[in-house]
Parts: sequence; structure tokens; C-alpha cells
Amino acid sequence: MKPPILVYPDLTKRFKLYVDSSRYAVGACLMQEVNGRDRVVAYPSKLLTGSQKNRISNTDGISEIECWGVVWATRKFRCYLDKREFDVYTDHQALTWVFSPGNRTSNLKLARWATELSNLQFHTDQVLGKYYLALTGK
Repeated sequence: MKPPILVYPDLTKRFKLYVDSSRYAVGACLMQEVNGRDRVVAYPSKLLTGSQKNRISNTDGISEIECWGVVWATRKFRCYLDKREFDVYTDHQALTWVFSPGNRTSNLKLARWATELSNLQFHTDQVLGKYYLALTGK
């Protein structure tokens, strides 16, 4: 196995943002297709500490935890993603509904984060099984 090589972002191409999160950490992988292959532009991760953990309470479910990961990742890569269409990939299927146009959730936290992301132009897909595991290193 060779170590991944980072590529410079090409602002004329569509970005792919893979996100995974837990109560303890968030991680993302920003990719673009280069010569028919997906290549890594950047992959940040962050261990949540102190007040950052307060964003995710003990009563929050998986949807809130995974949604926070998408919010964190899009904030991190705003300079690349703003005013461009891109794809978000997650292993949590419910987020495809949370971020769909016209959804009406009664969960205030999800609604607030969905509103924050509503000015971005993205499509959400679920990635299953071995494909997502290879990307997230699990």
C-alpha cells in the first residue's frame, strides 16, 4: 500500500466531501477526480474537547452527531465549497433526508444546522460498506 498523495484543488472541478463523526472526534476527506481516479485534496480530523463536546449532548442521536460532522467539514472547507456544487458522502442515510430541499424536521438542532448549510449547493449520498471503510480508515 502506497501513502496517499495530496493534489492541488482544481476550482473548475466538482468536489467530493466524505465525512464521519462520533461523540469524540470528527473527520473529513475532500477529494476530486483526477485522471479518472478520486484523489485527496485534504483530510482534516479533530478530537473534540471541552466546549466542543457540548455541541453534542448525551441525549443526541446518531443523526445529530453525523450532522455536526458535515457542518464542521463544510466550515473547514468553505473556501473551496462556497458558490460551487459538490457532493457530501456519509455513512448515515438519514442525513440524505435532513439536507434535502423542503424537509421539515422538528429537531431544532438539525433544523438550525440544515439552515446554516442551505446556502451551499450540495447533494448528499450515503456510502455503504467497504467503500466507506477504506476512506475513513475504520
